[in-house]
Amino acid sequence: MIRTFLKFTFHPLLLFGLCLAQPQNALAQSNFNFSTLPAAYKTALANSLQTTLTATQGLLSLKSASLINSQGNDCTQFSNEDICAQLGARYTELASPKLTSKSIILNTAYKYSTNWRFGAYLDAGNISSQPSFSNVQQHGHDPIYGIYSVSNHIVGGQPFFLRLGANIGTTGIDLTSANIANLGSISRSYNIKGQSYLALVSTPLPLNENLTLAPYVGTTYTSLKVDGDNNNSSKLSNLPLIFNDVSTDIFALQIGLNSIYRHSESLSFSISAGIQHTLASYMSNLTVPQSSLFSSYTGQTNLATNIPVFTANAKYMLLPNQELAAKITYRQEVYQRTGVASYMLTYSLGF
Repeated sequence: MIRTFLKFTFHPLLLFGLCLAQPQNALAQSNFNFSTLPAAYKTALANSLQTTLTATQGLLSLKSASLINSQGNDCTQFSNEDICAQLGARYTELASPKLTSKSIILNTAYKYSTNWRFGAYLDAGNISSQPSFSNVQQHGHDPIYGIYSVSNHIVGGQPFFLRLGANIGTTGIDLTSANIANLGSISRSYNIKGQSYLALVSTPLPLNENLTLAPYVGTTYTSLKVDGDNNNSSKLSNLPLIFNDVSTDIFALQIGLNSIYRHSESLSFSISAGIQHTLASYMSNLTVPQSSLFSSYTGQTNLATNIPVFTANAKYMLLPNQELAAKITYRQEVYQRTGVASYMLTYSLGF
């Protein structure tokens, strides 16, 4: 039952630290004796380990937010051929630590009938860190591939819109700390694989000819897996820092209210506010023993159960079947209770 219904009790998030099962061998491989390090070196090394952990948790938050936000991608302008093409740009920023993602979006959809359209998109991004933080360098791209379907159903004379979506994404990251005196730096390579699924129902409730309320309810399932290893040749390269095969799964309820205001035939605005409520979750428990030098390192264990989500949209019809849209999304993430803001600009053309 989804790993005992995804284990309602949260496990410690991403236990992350030093594994010295054979400390003498590990120390010998590192070409120096940790026990003889000056106190200042030990403190600097401990701080770098904590910084590395914080950055890794931030990468999980950023990837999770990008996957879920991409579930809102849509292309709605059609013409004689019933085809919509869309080009867009996205900028996403994690509040703490300061990690950012910039992306180009390609989206296309086909209107099979007046009641059903389906589409696919590519969200190709690049992740980086702010200069004040440890260096986060992405190798390769950060693509998210997604598909979606939107259908209209009449139940008891009331229209209901059903949206289904699925996406996957992989990110390769190099994370390097600052140099620790003459010991070099802590440097790790990480690979984050993620996927998410969405099922959402909404219904429009017109208040007048210009204003419509649209409550929505649905579910999301997000799964992330992370592994990593050392990737440099400094004296710290053999530091047995364990971070491999860590996985997390979150099944959540999405509920909220969307309000749409049509200012004119060509200009409309919408604002939505909602809550993501975690119904169940599972997180791998990576046990890392204490060493003579360091205690085990752990991430944020007080995970958020209810997180707010806010979205604002503006759409302008340039010409028939040509739409320019701007979208802002803000959400908190369960891993660190930190905010993630996303800004997106799209141009859609109907064929």
